[in-house]
Order: sequence, then C-alpha cells, then structure tokens
Amino acid sequence: MVLPGLSLFDEAQQDVFGANAAHATLRDVSGFEDPQLVALLQCLREEAERPVANPSHFAHVFRLHTGLSPSDYRRQRQGSAGRR
Repeated sequence: MVLPGLSLFDEAQQDVFGANAAHATLRDVSGFEDPQLVALLQCLREEAERPVANPSHFAHVFRLHTGLSPSDYRRQRQGSAGRR
C-alpha cells in the first residue's frame, strides 16, 4: 500500500478544492462518484469480509467431530501406525 505524504496530500487537496481545501472532508475526496473506484472498493470490502482460516475454530470443530484435539488425534494415529 502506498500512502502519499501529508504535504503531497495537502497540495492535491488544494488543487482540487482551492480556497475550500481546509473545509474538505474525506468523503469529498473519496471517489464515490467514480464507478471503477466504487467497484474496486466493493471487491476490497468483500475480500476483507471473507472468512479466513482460524486455527482455534478448526481445532474446536475437529474436537466436536472426533472427540480429540488435532494433536491428540495425530499422536493416536502415529501410535497405531507403529503397531502395524
């Protein structure tokens, strides 16, 4: 992610809003009128809201279905593999 320096942002804001630059809000410069930017922001929002891998959730669900933690299950499987 690239973040412009504050002075660069201030200059750009001055170019866009002129004398009203000091009163501009983020919403004024956020690009809500740009359909391509709106589509990009929607994609980013969907990506941010996507479920992510959660090891503790996995371990909880695994324990519910097997009755063992993943590490206990692995130890049990390794122990039974050695007895074959």
